[in-house]
Amino acid sequence: VFRLLKYSGRGLSAAVIAMTLAEVGLTLLALWMTKLFVDQLAVTNLQESGPGELYGLIAILGVTTVGSFAAQSFSAYLRQRQGMIVADQVDREIHDRALAVDLAFYESPAYYDSLQRAREAGPHRPAQLITNPLLLLKGVLFMVGVLVMLIRLDWRLLPLLLFMVAAALLVRLFFTRKLYEWQRRRTQLERRAGYLDFLLTSDAYAKELRLFGLGHHFRNGYSDLRRLIRGEQLRIAGRRALAEAGAAIIGALAFIGAFIMLLDRTLAGNLALGDLVLFLLLFRRAEMSGRETVSSFSQIYEDQLYLSQLFSFLNVRPSLSTPATPAPIPEPTGDGVRLSGVSFDYPGSERGALQNIDLHLPHGSIVAMLGENGAGKTTLIKLMTRLYDPDQGRVTLDGQDVRTFDPDTYRSQFSVIFQDFAKYAARVDENIWFG
Repeated sequence: VFRLLKYSGRGLSAAVIAMTLAEVGLTLLALWMTKLFVDQLAVTNLQESGPGELYGLIAILGVTTVGSFAAQSFSAYLRQRQGMIVADQVDREIHDRALAVDLAFYESPAYYDSLQRAREAGPHRPAQLITNPLLLLKGVLFMVGVLVMLIRLDWRLLPLLLFMVAAALLVRLFFTRKLYEWQRRRTQLERRAGYLDFLLTSDAYAKELRLFGLGHHFRNGYSDLRRLIRGEQLRIAGRRALAEAGAAIIGALAFIGAFIMLLDRTLAGNLALGDLVLFLLLFRRAEMSGRETVSSFSQIYEDQLYLSQLFSFLNVRPSLSTPATPAPIPEPTGDGVRLSGVSFDYPGSERGALQNIDLHLPHGSIVAMLGENGAGKTTLIKLMTRLYDPDQGRVTLDGQDVRTFDPDTYRSQFSVIFQDFAKYAARVDENIWFG
């Protein structure tokens, strides 16, 4: 949380906490003023003393209620603002890391899954992780205030309320973990479904889908995957709903029993009417606050599980290193580019892409390299432009190993049109300029 909070600034964080404290304090004060009003109403003889004192209590109750609503609105606004700032910063970090990782990252399913999970974690997850601890703080403070007031009424209400909150919390945490484990298994299914959706709706495949009659095949595959994902998710959600309903029924029965006990004390004259009304208000608010607290706590637990994936991705470092003191690019170029004893295997591949290649591209020359598909022509270009480093041998520019140059500065010496070149959603002149 502190790692994310630094993005929003200390002033905004302090303002959010101050508004949260004000909201809790004013809400509890409004409940207490309601109790005093009912007590005063029960003992006031309107014909003898008039309603002056009652109107005074109403005025104080009105001010505290309005203040509570105002603090709640401003607190929600500040939390939303804080969450947006943090989410935007996390987006920038994901983009920076995606640009910095090696090209091999995108050719490894395991690594690419980590990017997909990081994108699932943001941008709403980081914003939630900022908001939920503040909501949890508000819920805990409110619960403490409610518990203090309930102890004043009857100490036996304390274990009752704690039991209700603990039961709901255990149910939430159990199914949060279950859902998280299922989400991890689901990542590859979602990627496959997203790919099939892209095939069905992209203009790049529209001709072949119609010519070869592939539309129904891909659509059925997409439907099967969505049905599988939906079925597993609904099974977990159904079990969770039954468990939460059971906890809620137990809480309702406990509330009825406590209310009957306090009602008997009120009828016997051992408890003021205002205290009975306060119990009704407190228990209802305690129930709501307890649900919010449990929800915030379980959400923080869930967010922590997902954000561990985000930070795991952000901790990925490229293997193509930049030297501490990069050598300057030779100007003008003399000898040209040389590959000496270069061998390279793609990560996870059992077949070597290039083996012991020697090649000289002299300055000012035009060279054609011919070969069948898969012979390694594109791989050779990737090594020349240092999108990869060779496993053996070296690539030099004017006799200088290219690993001694800054990678971005070195790559800026090249203009490459790959066979699968990108076409950007921009004007023609911008597409040319990009390259």
